[in-house]
Amino acid sequence: MKLLENAVKSIQLGIEDFENGDDKRIISSVRNLYAGILLLFKEKLARLSPANSNEVLVKSKAVSKKQSDGKMISVGVEKHTVTRKQIQERFQNLNINIEWKRVDKIAAIRNDLEHYYSTDNHDAIREVLSQTFLIMTDFIKHQLNADPLDLLGNDCWTKLLNIHEFFEKEKSGCHQELGKVDWQSEILSTAINEVMCDSCGSPLVLPQNGNSKNLEDTKFVCRSCDNIMSFSKATESCLKEYFSFEIYLHYDDGNELPLVKCPDCYKDGYIIEEDRCAICGYESEYENCARCGTTLGIDEQHLGGVCDHCNYIMSKDD
Repeated sequence: MKLLENAVKSIQLGIEDFENGDDKRIISSVRNLYAGILLLFKEKLARLSPANSNEVLVKSKAVSKKQSDGKMISVGVEKHTVTRKQIQERFQNLNINIEWKRVDKIAAIRNDLEHYYSTDNHDAIREVLSQTFLIMTDFIKHQLNADPLDLLGNDCWTKLLNIHEFFEKEKSGCHQELGKVDWQSEILSTAINEVMCDSCGSPLVLPQNGNSKNLEDTKFVCRSCDNIMSFSKATESCLKEYFSFEIYLHYDDGNELPLVKCPDCYKDGYIIEEDRCAICGYESEYENCARCGTTLGIDEQHLGGVCDHCNYIMSKDD
């Protein structure tokens, strides 16, 4: 029960730190909440570890050991426990489904608070608490077979629930306003809900001049700190977040990139699926190479209708 007890203590401390309001306690709040979630995950792995295996699924390293009956089993060694990446890999192998994007969101806000964002704004932390609420509710009920209220205690659970409900209501209002704008891209219409203030990290952001004929005139204002962001900067950030997993797969497995730099505005806004830049509206002019017929990529559009290879050959001929 040690892991579970530590998980509950970390989450309860996270709530206390948040309510304290001190800058150092704010950062501590996010660290404790993130640590609490990972400890809940480790508790699940401990429960699934075979008997006499020294909680092998929780340990980062394991060795094969022969039992008295001659059978070989894996046994956990050393004190180091699994990393977040190892937890994800083991959950995947065990068919335990987690919304890792929510976990990643908490980790990202923790990192940004430590390095970039100001800690005097609580809306970014409220999002962490809201995401924590959603992750824990599902995991405690369905993976640990427990009642979240009983496990965390009435005081902690009630505070989490109230913060979650308040935050979701505020965020829903922002999403409604964002939904009134014609973003001229189906993917951007969804991705824009990922918009976050680049000053304080708050997701409570509203559009300004959303009815302008020129979409690039649209600005984004943060309800928390009044920071104003340009259309291009906010859109580029949202699209990168929206395609983050596919971009990861590109660098990990070599899959095609879903989002590339636009040859016209030079922003990371050209959506391959839509064959169009969501930031400046640029669409590719050439489909096939006029010389060899091969399909042209977006990075070859500036060559006047020929591919890289043909352009090289032609330049040599000159």
